[in-house]
Amino acid sequence: MRCGRNTVYLLLFVFFWLLGAVEYANATEPDPQKTDVYFLWKDGCPHCEREKDFLERWEGEDARVRVHYLEISREPRNYEVFAGLVRHFGIERPGVPLTVIGETFFNGYNDDSTTRVEIKSAATSWCSCWTTSSCFSSPCRPCG
Repeated sequence: MRCGRNTVYLLLFVFFWLLGAVEYANATEPDPQKTDVYFLWKDGCPHCEREKDFLERWEGEDARVRVHYLEISREPRNYEVFAGLVRHFGIERPGVPLTVIGETFFNGYNDDSTTRVEIKSAATSWCSCWTTSSCFSSPCRPCG
């Protein structure tokens, strides 16, 4: 049996449409019991690698933390996110790594004794889940 060109195109269209539908269904849902950390980085950046090591350890140790790793030099969509965050926060001298927790951002990473402590502190103050059980019925929001 011989398939026509239109049939092949139709089958390819259906295949890719289904693939997209499955990916959409598997997308990460917001979880009110987790603090989302957005980590924008570049491959080959030594500061990014140090922070990435810390974030991977932290995420493995604390189930309340979910890190979204966005590499910006190879992924145009991730770079668009980076540029949007730079505009949103009004960062005059943007660089990587850029870490965002709620409405707090960290531009760069010094070391575990300084920036790591600041990032953990921001995550703790951002999400009231860490201090109260009432957050389990509503989304995390800044303490105030």
